[in-house]
Amino acid sequence: MEKQMDVQLERVTKRYEGKTVVDRLDLSVARGTFLSILGPSGCGKTTTLRMIGGFITPDEGTVRIAGEDVTALPPAARSTSMVFQDYALFPHMTVADNIGFGLRMQRVPRDEAQKRVAQALEMVGLPGYGQRKPSQLSGGQRQRIALARSLVLKPTILLLDEPLGALDAQIRKQMQFELKQLQTSLGQTFLYVTHDQEEAMTMSDQVAIMRGGVIEQLGAPDEVYDNPRTLFVAQFLGECSSLHGRCEQDGTFVSQALGPIRGRFTGTPFAGPAVLCIRPEHVVFAPRGQQTPENRISFPAVVQQRMFKGLNTWLCADCGAERIICEVTGKSPLHAGEEITLSFDPANALILPDSGEQAPAPAEEVAL
Repeated sequence: MEKQMDVQLERVTKRYEGKTVVDRLDLSVARGTFLSILGPSGCGKTTTLRMIGGFITPDEGTVRIAGEDVTALPPAARSTSMVFQDYALFPHMTVADNIGFGLRMQRVPRDEAQKRVAQALEMVGLPGYGQRKPSQLSGGQRQRIALARSLVLKPTILLLDEPLGALDAQIRKQMQFELKQLQTSLGQTFLYVTHDQEEAMTMSDQVAIMRGGVIEQLGAPDEVYDNPRTLFVAQFLGECSSLHGRCEQDGTFVSQALGPIRGRFTGTPFAGPAVLCIRPEHVVFAPRGQQTPENRISFPAVVQQRMFKGLNTWLCADCGAERIICEVTGKSPLHAGEEITLSFDPANALILPDSGEQAPAPAEEVAL
Protein backbone atom coordinates (compact mmCIF):
# COMPACT_ATOMS: atom_id res chain seq x y z
CA MET A 1 0.00 0.00 0.00
CA GLU A 2 1.42 3.37 -1.04
CA LYS A 3 2.06 5.79 1.79
CA GLN A 4 0.34 9.17 1.80
CA MET A 5 2.68 12.09 1.40
CA ASP A 6 2.26 14.83 4.01
CA VAL A 7 4.79 17.14 2.35
CA GLN A 8 5.65 17.54 -1.31
CA LEU A 9 7.97 20.21 -2.66
CA GLU A 10 8.13 20.48 -6.44
CA ARG A 11 11.03 22.48 -7.91
CA VAL A 12 10.82 25.01 -5.09
CA THR A 13 13.19 27.95 -5.50
CA LYS A 14 13.95 30.96 -3.30
CA ARG A 15 16.30 33.86 -4.03
CA TYR A 16 17.50 36.75 -1.88
CA GLU A 17 19.05 39.77 -3.59
CA GLY A 18 19.90 37.71 -6.65
CA LYS A 19 21.39 34.83 -4.67
CA THR A 20 19.66 31.46 -4.99
CA VAL A 21 19.26 30.04 -1.47
CA VAL A 22 17.01 27.08 -2.39
CA ASP A 23 17.41 25.77 -5.92
CA ARG A 24 14.61 23.80 -7.66
CA LEU A 25 14.18 21.58 -4.64
CA ASP A 26 12.10 18.39 -4.82
CA LEU A 27 11.17 16.62 -1.59
CA SER A 28 8.48 14.15 -0.54
CA VAL A 29 7.85 13.22 3.10
CA ALA A 30 5.54 10.31 3.95
CA ARG A 31 3.01 10.56 6.76
CA GLY A 32 4.41 9.68 10.18
CA THR A 33 8.05 10.31 9.23
CA PHE A 34 10.62 12.05 11.42
CA LEU A 35 12.77 13.83 8.83
CA SER A 36 15.81 15.89 9.77
CA ILE A 37 17.14 18.45 7.31
CA LEU A 38 20.85 18.65 7.99
CA GLY A 39 23.52 20.87 6.53
CA PRO A 40 26.09 23.61 7.13
CA SER A 41 25.31 27.27 7.70
CA GLY A 42 23.57 28.98 4.80
CA CYS A 43 22.67 25.79 2.93
CA GLY A 44 18.96 26.70 2.76
CA LYS A 45 17.48 24.32 5.31
CA THR A 46 15.78 26.97 7.47
CA THR A 47 14.42 28.69 4.36
CA THR A 48 13.00 25.35 3.22
CA LEU A 49 11.28 24.79 6.56
CA ARG A 50 9.79 28.29 6.55
CA MET A 51 8.47 27.87 3.02
CA ILE A 52 6.68 24.71 4.14
CA GLY A 53 5.24 26.65 7.10
CA GLY A 54 4.16 29.61 4.95
CA PHE A 55 6.45 32.17 6.60
CA ILE A 56 8.31 32.58 3.29
CA THR A 57 6.79 32.44 -0.18
CA PRO A 58 8.86 30.62 -2.82
CA ASP A 59 9.77 32.48 -6.00
CA GLU A 60 9.06 29.36 -8.03
CA GLY A 61 7.65 25.87 -7.48
CA THR A 62 4.83 24.30 -5.49
CA VAL A 63 4.36 23.40 -1.83
CA ARG A 64 1.79 20.71 -1.07
CA ILE A 65 0.60 19.57 2.36
CA ALA A 66 -1.43 16.37 2.48
CA GLY A 67 -1.94 16.73 -1.28
CA GLU A 68 -3.26 20.32 -1.14
CA ASP A 69 -1.44 23.14 -2.92
CA VAL A 70 -0.69 25.64 -0.13
CA THR A 71 2.01 27.66 -1.90
CA ALA A 72 0.12 30.95 -1.61
CA LEU A 73 -1.57 30.32 1.76
CA PRO A 74 -0.46 32.10 4.99
CA PRO A 75 0.75 30.07 8.01
CA ALA A 76 -2.63 30.19 9.76
CA ALA A 77 -4.32 28.55 6.77
CA ARG A 78 -1.93 25.58 6.72
CA SER A 79 -2.07 22.45 8.85
CA THR A 80 1.40 23.11 10.22
CA SER A 81 2.85 24.47 13.44
CA MET A 82 6.37 25.74 14.14
CA VAL A 83 8.57 25.25 17.23
CA PHE A 84 11.38 27.81 17.41
CA GLN A 85 14.77 27.69 19.12
CA ASP A 86 14.01 30.75 21.31
CA TYR A 87 10.66 29.29 22.53
CA ALA A 88 8.79 32.57 21.74
CA LEU A 89 6.65 32.30 24.90
CA PHE A 90 4.71 35.32 26.17
CA PRO A 91 6.38 36.18 29.51
CA HIS A 92 3.27 37.87 30.99
CA MET A 93 1.01 34.85 30.34
CA THR A 94 0.72 31.65 32.34
CA VAL A 95 1.84 28.35 30.84
CA ALA A 96 -1.80 27.39 30.19
CA ASP A 97 -2.50 30.72 28.45
CA ASN A 98 0.62 30.33 26.30
CA ILE A 99 -0.41 26.85 25.22
CA GLY A 100 -4.00 27.89 24.60
CA PHE A 101 -3.20 31.08 22.69
CA GLY A 102 -3.55 29.46 19.27
CA LEU A 103 -6.81 27.81 20.28
CA ARG A 104 -8.23 31.20 21.23
CA MET A 105 -7.21 32.56 17.82
CA GLN A 106 -9.09 29.63 16.28
CA ARG A 107 -12.08 30.41 18.54
CA VAL A 108 -12.16 26.94 20.04
CA PRO A 109 -14.82 26.76 22.80
CA ARG A 110 -13.36 27.41 26.25
CA ASP A 111 -14.19 24.00 27.77
CA GLU A 112 -12.65 22.15 24.85
CA ALA A 113 -9.61 24.44 24.88
CA GLN A 114 -8.99 23.80 28.60
CA LYS A 115 -9.25 20.06 28.01
CA ARG A 116 -6.80 20.16 25.12
CA VAL A 117 -4.34 22.31 27.10
CA ALA A 118 -4.42 19.80 29.97
CA GLN A 119 -3.84 16.95 27.49
CA ALA A 120 -0.92 18.79 25.92
CA LEU A 121 0.70 19.37 29.32
CA GLU A 122 0.29 15.68 30.08
CA MET A 123 1.77 14.81 26.71
CA VAL A 124 5.00 16.73 27.37
CA GLY A 125 5.31 15.49 30.96
CA LEU A 126 4.34 18.73 32.76
CA PRO A 127 0.88 18.15 34.26
CA GLY A 128 -0.03 20.73 36.89
CA TYR A 129 2.28 23.43 35.45
CA GLY A 130 -0.54 25.43 33.85
CA GLN A 131 -0.55 28.36 36.30
CA ARG A 132 3.20 28.96 36.30
CA LYS A 133 4.88 31.74 34.35
CA PRO A 134 7.66 31.03 31.81
CA SER A 135 10.18 32.74 34.13
CA GLN A 136 9.52 30.00 36.71
CA LEU A 137 10.57 27.23 34.31
CA SER A 138 13.93 25.75 33.35
CA GLY A 139 15.14 25.87 29.75
CA GLY A 140 14.06 22.28 29.15
CA GLN A 141 10.61 22.97 30.62
CA ARG A 142 10.15 26.09 28.48
CA GLN A 143 11.01 24.03 25.41
CA ARG A 144 8.39 21.46 26.41
CA ILE A 145 5.80 24.22 26.73
CA ALA A 146 6.70 25.56 23.29
CA LEU A 147 6.25 22.02 21.97
CA ALA A 148 2.89 21.65 23.74
CA ARG A 149 1.72 24.98 22.28
CA SER A 150 2.29 23.59 18.79
CA LEU A 151 0.91 20.10 19.43
CA VAL A 152 -2.32 21.42 20.98
CA LEU A 153 -3.30 22.73 17.54
CA LYS A 154 -3.20 19.16 16.17
CA PRO A 155 -1.26 20.08 13.02
CA THR A 156 -0.64 17.60 10.23
CA ILE A 157 3.04 18.53 10.30
CA LEU A 158 5.17 19.81 13.16
CA LEU A 159 8.06 22.01 12.02
CA LEU A 160 11.01 22.30 14.40
CA ASP A 161 13.74 24.87 13.73
CA GLU A 162 16.80 24.12 15.89
CA PRO A 163 14.49 23.71 18.92
CA LEU A 164 17.17 22.28 21.23
CA GLY A 165 19.96 24.67 20.33
CA ALA A 166 19.68 26.76 23.51
CA LEU A 167 19.79 23.79 25.90
CA ASP A 168 22.87 22.41 27.64
CA ALA A 169 24.25 19.06 26.48
CA GLN A 170 22.65 16.80 29.12
CA ILE A 171 19.13 18.28 28.79
CA ARG A 172 19.51 18.31 25.01
CA LYS A 173 20.14 14.56 24.90
CA GLN A 174 17.17 13.92 27.18
CA MET A 175 14.94 16.06 24.97
CA GLN A 176 16.14 14.20 21.86
CA PHE A 177 14.91 10.95 23.38
CA GLU A 178 11.61 12.49 24.50
CA LEU A 179 10.95 14.14 21.13
CA LYS A 180 11.46 10.90 19.23
CA GLN A 181 9.36 8.96 21.73
CA LEU A 182 6.57 11.54 21.42
CA GLN A 183 6.67 11.55 17.62
CA THR A 184 6.51 7.75 17.53
CA SER A 185 3.56 7.61 19.93
CA LEU A 186 1.64 10.27 17.97
CA GLY A 187 2.50 8.84 14.55
CA GLN A 188 2.85 12.44 13.39
CA THR A 189 5.09 13.96 10.73
CA PHE A 190 8.00 15.93 12.21
CA LEU A 191 10.32 18.07 10.05
CA TYR A 192 13.39 18.98 12.05
CA VAL A 193 16.13 21.42 11.03
CA THR A 194 19.56 21.07 12.63
CA HIS A 195 23.27 21.35 11.89
CA ASP A 196 24.04 18.76 14.61
CA GLN A 197 24.88 15.45 12.93
CA GLU A 198 24.54 13.34 16.07
CA GLU A 199 21.13 14.86 16.81
CA ALA A 200 19.89 14.04 13.31
CA MET A 201 21.24 10.48 13.45
CA THR A 202 19.70 9.87 16.89
CA MET A 203 16.12 10.89 16.18
CA SER A 204 15.41 10.61 12.48
CA ASP A 205 13.71 8.05 10.29
CA GLN A 206 15.21 9.90 7.33
CA VAL A 207 17.95 12.49 6.92
CA ALA A 208 18.19 15.02 4.09
CA ILE A 209 21.71 16.40 3.66
CA MET A 210 21.57 19.88 2.11
CA ARG A 211 24.28 21.97 0.49
CA GLY A 212 23.98 25.03 -1.68
CA GLY A 213 20.19 24.97 -1.73
CA VAL A 214 19.85 21.37 -2.94
CA ILE A 215 19.58 17.98 -1.26
CA GLU A 216 22.76 16.00 -1.86
CA GLN A 217 21.38 12.80 -0.37
CA LEU A 218 18.18 11.60 1.31
CA GLY A 219 17.77 8.33 3.16
CA ALA A 220 17.76 6.49 6.46
CA PRO A 221 20.58 7.67 8.78
CA ASP A 222 22.49 4.37 8.63
CA GLU A 223 22.15 4.18 4.84
CA VAL A 224 23.46 7.72 4.33
CA TYR A 225 26.27 7.15 6.83
CA ASP A 226 27.38 3.79 5.40
CA ASN A 227 26.82 4.63 1.72
CA PRO A 228 27.42 8.36 1.13
CA ARG A 229 27.10 9.22 -2.55
CA THR A 230 29.41 12.25 -2.44
CA LEU A 231 32.55 13.26 -0.59
CA PHE A 232 30.67 16.14 1.04
CA VAL A 233 28.10 13.78 2.57
CA ALA A 234 30.81 11.37 3.77
CA GLN A 235 32.75 14.16 5.48
CA PHE A 236 29.76 16.05 6.85
CA LEU A 237 27.87 13.12 8.39
CA GLY A 238 30.25 11.77 10.98
CA GLU A 239 34.03 11.68 10.94
CA CYS A 240 36.21 10.06 8.31
CA SER A 241 39.85 10.00 7.29
CA SER A 242 40.25 11.14 3.68
CA LEU A 243 43.19 9.94 1.59
CA HIS A 244 43.69 11.62 -1.77
CA GLY A 245 44.80 9.67 -4.80
CA ARG A 246 43.52 8.33 -8.08
CA CYS A 247 41.10 5.62 -9.13
CA GLU A 248 42.28 3.53 -12.08
CA GLN A 249 40.13 2.04 -14.84
CA ASP A 250 40.07 -1.33 -13.06
CA GLY A 251 38.60 0.25 -9.90
CA THR A 252 41.86 0.25 -7.91
CA PHE A 253 42.53 3.27 -5.70
CA VAL A 254 46.18 4.32 -5.66
CA SER A 255 47.77 6.77 -3.23
CA GLN A 256 51.34 7.65 -2.37
CA ALA A 257 50.79 6.77 1.29
CA LEU A 258 49.14 3.34 1.02
CA GLY A 259 49.67 2.12 -2.53
CA PRO A 260 46.95 0.21 -4.45
CA ILE A 261 43.69 -0.60 -2.62
CA ARG A 262 40.54 -2.30 -3.87
CA GLY A 263 37.94 -0.34 -1.92
CA ARG A 264 34.16 -0.04 -2.23
CA PHE A 265 32.16 2.27 -4.50
CA THR A 266 28.89 3.73 -3.20
CA GLY A 267 27.93 5.01 -6.66
CA THR A 268 28.92 4.30 -10.24
CA PRO A 269 32.55 3.15 -10.59
CA PHE A 270 34.78 5.78 -12.18
CA ALA A 271 38.36 6.59 -13.09
CA GLY A 272 40.12 9.81 -12.14
CA PRO A 273 40.98 11.88 -9.04
CA ALA A 274 39.53 10.14 -6.00
CA VAL A 275 39.38 10.13 -2.22
CA LEU A 276 39.46 7.04 -0.04
CA CYS A 277 37.25 7.57 3.04
CA ILE A 278 37.63 5.43 6.16
CA ARG A 279 35.49 5.79 9.28
CA PRO A 280 37.44 5.81 12.60
CA GLU A 281 35.56 2.75 13.91
CA HIS A 282 36.84 0.69 10.97
CA VAL A 283 40.52 1.38 11.72
CA VAL A 284 42.36 -0.91 14.16
CA PHE A 285 45.78 -0.31 15.73
CA ALA A 286 48.44 -2.77 16.88
CA PRO A 287 52.01 -2.47 18.18
CA ARG A 288 54.54 -1.92 15.39
CA GLY A 289 55.72 -5.27 14.04
CA GLN A 290 52.69 -7.27 15.15
CA GLN A 291 51.23 -9.35 12.33
CA THR A 292 47.79 -8.34 11.03
CA PRO A 293 45.23 -10.55 9.25
CA GLU A 294 45.96 -11.12 5.55
CA ASN A 295 42.59 -9.72 4.43
CA ARG A 296 43.34 -6.28 5.91
CA ILE A 297 45.32 -3.34 4.57
CA SER A 298 48.05 -2.51 7.09
CA PHE A 299 50.60 0.29 7.22
CA PRO A 300 53.01 1.89 9.74
CA ALA A 301 51.98 5.11 11.45
CA VAL A 302 53.05 7.42 14.24
CA VAL A 303 50.63 8.66 16.92
CA GLN A 304 50.33 12.45 16.87
CA GLN A 305 47.45 13.08 19.26
CA ARG A 306 45.18 11.21 21.68
CA MET A 307 41.67 12.47 22.44
CA PHE A 308 39.75 10.78 25.26
CA LYS A 309 35.99 11.04 24.67
CA GLY A 310 34.62 9.05 27.61
CA LEU A 311 33.31 5.84 26.04
CA ASN A 312 36.15 5.79 23.54
CA THR A 313 39.45 7.34 22.55
CA TRP A 314 40.45 8.79 19.20
CA LEU A 315 44.02 8.34 18.06
CA CYS A 316 45.27 10.67 15.33
CA ALA A 317 48.21 9.06 13.58
CA ASP A 318 50.33 10.11 10.61
CA CYS A 319 51.16 7.79 7.76
CA GLY A 320 53.55 9.82 5.68
CA ALA A 321 51.68 12.97 4.67
CA GLU A 322 48.27 11.44 5.47
CA ARG A 323 46.49 11.60 8.83
CA ILE A 324 44.32 8.68 9.92
CA ILE A 325 41.87 8.65 12.86
CA CYS A 326 41.40 5.42 14.79
CA GLU A 327 38.62 4.90 17.34
CA VAL A 328 39.47 2.78 20.37
CA THR A 329 36.93 1.53 22.91
CA GLY A 330 37.61 2.94 26.38
CA LYS A 331 41.02 4.42 27.22
CA SER A 332 44.21 3.91 25.24
CA PRO A 333 47.70 3.71 26.77
CA LEU A 334 49.30 5.16 23.63
CA HIS A 335 50.84 8.63 23.57
CA ALA A 336 52.12 11.03 20.93
CA GLY A 337 55.27 9.81 19.19
CA GLU A 338 54.62 6.07 19.57
CA GLU A 339 55.01 3.91 16.47
CA ILE A 340 52.06 1.64 15.65
CA THR A 341 50.51 -0.33 12.81
CA LEU A 342 47.08 0.66 11.56
CA SER A 343 44.86 -1.64 9.52
CA PHE A 344 41.41 -1.77 7.97
CA ASP A 345 39.24 -4.06 5.88
CA PRO A 346 39.21 -2.69 2.30
CA ALA A 347 35.47 -3.47 2.15
CA ASN A 348 35.01 -0.59 4.62
CA ALA A 349 37.04 1.89 2.54
CA LEU A 350 34.82 4.07 0.35
CA ILE A 351 36.10 5.35 -3.00
CA LEU A 352 34.50 8.67 -3.94
CA PRO A 353 35.19 11.25 -6.65
CA ASP A 354 37.55 14.01 -5.49
CA SER A 355 35.60 17.27 -5.69
CA GLY A 356 38.71 19.27 -4.82
CA GLU A 357 36.89 20.95 -1.92
CA GLN A 358 37.92 21.21 1.70
CA ALA A 359 36.11 19.08 4.26
CA PRO A 360 32.97 20.80 5.64
CA ALA A 361 33.22 22.08 9.18
CA PRO A 362 30.15 22.56 11.41
CA ALA A 363 29.63 26.19 12.41
CA GLU A 364 27.18 28.37 14.26
CA GLU A 365 23.93 28.39 12.35
CA VAL A 366 22.94 31.34 10.20
CA ALA A 367 19.21 31.43 9.45
CA LEU A 368 18.75 31.48 5.70
